[in-house]
Amino acid sequence: MPQQRALMPQRRAGKRQQGFTLIELLVVIALLGIMGRIIIPQLGASVPFEEIDKEAQALAVKLNFLRSESRLRARPFGMEIDLTRHRYRMKIPAEYQVQDEDRRSEYKDLPETEDLDWVYLPKMVRFEYVDLGFGEIASTRSTTLSFDPQGRTQAKVIVFRHESENELHRSVLVPAIAGEIQVEKGKKPLPKANDYDF
Repeated sequence: MPQQRALMPQRRAGKRQQGFTLIELLVVIALLGIMGRIIIPQLGASVPFEEIDKEAQALAVKLNFLRSESRLRARPFGMEIDLTRHRYRMKIPAEYQVQDEDRRSEYKDLPETEDLDWVYLPKMVRFEYVDLGFGEIASTRSTTLSFDPQGRTQAKVIVFRHESENELHRSVLVPAIAGEIQVEKGKKPLPKANDYDF
């Protein structure tokens, strides 16, 4: 019997050296989770096609919003695009702006349409040009895309490029009369009207 007692502590010590404890495993899993939450979002920002897709989609969503609001409110809405500084801003009628009651006197001389803050494109994403239709292409100036109270506009194509990839382009297609504003890969021509647009 005395020999059995001497062997038992040795077996336990031997099993301890063969694996990890539950606490050690939980600590490692927690550290991997924390590192993953920090590193993974940074990877997407460094991939050029993800960055340009994100910016083109964001612009398309805002243009769809402006078209929808112009129809719902029966008022003109628009967007100004500054091609030299690579930025844009929405133009919304002043009566739909959020105003502070205590500062109402500051707002009495507002223009009919109020400009919101500029949204700057990331350093590597640039506007290449805006196809305004009728052979007119804007590439070095500001241009305004306006939606009338029925949500109509002249068909346009807004083309983005990525500075690190010469052939990486995205086109935001703005149909004239109706339809969803869409993003497509590459440089695309102006959208043509079809029977379903009327």
